[in-house]
Amino acid sequence: MSNVKNFLCIDVGTTRFKTAIINSIGEIIVKKDFYYKEPSNRNFKYHYYTENDFFYAFKSALKEIRNNYNIGNISAIGVTGHGQTFVPLGEDIIPISKSLGFLDERIIPYNKIVKKNKPNDPVAGMYIPIALYYKKELPSIYNKTKVFLTPSDYIAFLMTEKFFTSVSSPTIEPWKEIDLKAFGLDRQKFPDFIYMGQKIGNTSPKAKDLFGLKENIPVFAMGGDFAMGELGVGAVESGNAYLRFGTSAGINLCWDKRIEDNRILSYKHFIEGLWNISGMINTAGISVDWARKILKLEKFPDFEIKPKPDTLFFPYLRGEKTPFWDPDITASIVGIKRGMKDSDILFAILKGIAIGIRESIEIIEQHGGVFKKPISVSGWWAGIDWFLQMMSDITGKSYCSIQNNDAELLGIAIVLSKVMGIYPDLKRGANSIVKIKSIFKPDRDVQSLYNNFYDKYIRVRRKLYHSNFFR
Repeated sequence: MSNVKNFLCIDVGTTRFKTAIINSIGEIIVKKDFYYKEPSNRNFKYHYYTENDFFYAFKSALKEIRNNYNIGNISAIGVTGHGQTFVPLGEDIIPISKSLGFLDERIIPYNKIVKKNKPNDPVAGMYIPIALYYKKELPSIYNKTKVFLTPSDYIAFLMTEKFFTSVSSPTIEPWKEIDLKAFGLDRQKFPDFIYMGQKIGNTSPKAKDLFGLKENIPVFAMGGDFAMGELGVGAVESGNAYLRFGTSAGINLCWDKRIEDNRILSYKHFIEGLWNISGMINTAGISVDWARKILKLEKFPDFEIKPKPDTLFFPYLRGEKTPFWDPDITASIVGIKRGMKDSDILFAILKGIAIGIRESIEIIEQHGGVFKKPISVSGWWAGIDWFLQMMSDITGKSYCSIQNNDAELLGIAIVLSKVMGIYPDLKRGANSIVKIKSIFKPDRDVQSLYNNFYDKYIRVRRKLYHSNFFR
């Protein structure tokens, strides 16, 4: 096809920096992952990045891309990334301190302050607590900061020398001016919003010198990685759903009406007339990494995909979002028995995460939401068949994998294809680019056993967590 265009797609992940060249018909020409030089989760208390982590990851990833592809053929660039992390830039617009992330336990007191003052606004508790930490605990850094950027917006700045805050939808803007004022934060330190598909700028001469990118390539805003993942799996019609499983996890249903329930998020979809209904788990991949570390597992054991002994894991290693939105709640394991293997413990953790997803699904269904098609999955776990089968058996829903486990990158390609005029709208682009690879359906006999397990899980949790013992 003579009108096929190639795009540089960038996803600044929590632990991986993902970069790919993807064309406008969904072919992945080259893809490179880069793990940050110093892992963001150095232990299970802190979550931060050094001043050079994002710059070095971007430079290294592009070097690998250039070794396999002529980047002079790029037509446009899009960048997305994880949220709830701030890069503080000084007057000379370079990082002046470590970038603090949302999983850092030092943020918890400020989560509480925001929650107390904004009890029905979970979005307010995503970025403002981090900014408050800088102001209260690191005042010299806060005062020297000219602008706070998210990691993906920092990468966009490195390419264009322009700074904005990229947002996928006006109803999930990361902060409101009235809230910045209420919490004593300086408005000028927080850039103006720019929305999905809007142009940030063009690659600068400096980007050519630093990264080998030719000048004047248009760079576009994408918003958060959750939105790009949703688009990248084709969740663009009412009833389509998307499970993202990375450091954290969440289930997103594309629906035709807003759902009012403080246990979940409900905000306007990037497709006009639709809503994004979301349940979120704070520590999904982190829980698995924690277990592998303490169990000293070099690799994943082989699992027999059947219900195991009734060992219950409540995956609240750093508080929890759905259904509690409580930064103080802690994890627990119930039902450990003599003779259990390390694989039994790890499988209990995976079951606990899957049950968290099932609970979010059931909350959505209680309000009339309907999951009409197999739930598309993205993230590292999307490539593990037994995990998708387990998810299907526990939640009672069908799941599917697509041609690229990192759907966020495909989502960027879809947006860029639309803004470059190849597809008339995002829905047409998604339907053309996204391709289903495998479908997993629940085994009804196994599902019946898991239903009993789920009921027990909820009963035990009610007894444990209705007291304040685990807070």
